Amino acid sequence: MKQKAESLGGIVRDKVSRIWESGIRMAGICMCAVLCIAAGALLVGCSASGERTYTREELQNLARIEVYEAESDTLLRTIEDGETLYRYLQAFEAEPEEGLGEEAAEGAEESYYFEFYMYPVAKFGDKEPKKAYTIVLYQDTDIARIVGDAESLHMAFLSEDLLTFYYRTSEEEQAFYNSLLIDG
Repeated sequence: MKQKAESLGGIVRDKVSRIWESGIRMAGICMCAVLCIAAGALLVGCSASGERTYTREELQNLARIEVYEAESDTLLRTIEDGETLYRYLQAFEAEPEEGLGEEAAEGAEESYYFEFYMYPVAKFGDKEPKKAYTIVLYQDTDIARIVGDAESLHMAFLSEDLLTFYYRTSEEEQAFYNSLLIDG
């Protein structure tokens, strides 16, 4: 009888032990499910926020824009977010106009200038962005001056005059520049 009780006790212990282990396994599975659901909700929440990330190709290697007040050369702000850089690329339409030269901006005061930094095109190595060009805006006019950076263009032998041209900014481009000044 004692032997039967011991074997019955062993059977009960085994059953309780298996139930306990399966309960722990079940709790682990439930915990995993809860974590997966929470992670999924977090990811859906992030994507629903409307923030889109842009690739370097979509941004044409544009890394940042620095906004300066022309008179004092004071850095007002640095823009690095992809959405703003992408908006700039959509608004920018600089095309040299025949006969539009330095005399077009004569007498007008420089108000702001924007320095544009680009990532190098090289496939290997994640090099630092370099200044590619500067756009200068003039007060009370739609004329802008764009100056290419000879060093970043690997044309240090060219004078600044050969890398400078004037153009008329579109309404969209002017609105973009104004938004950078207002938001800053």
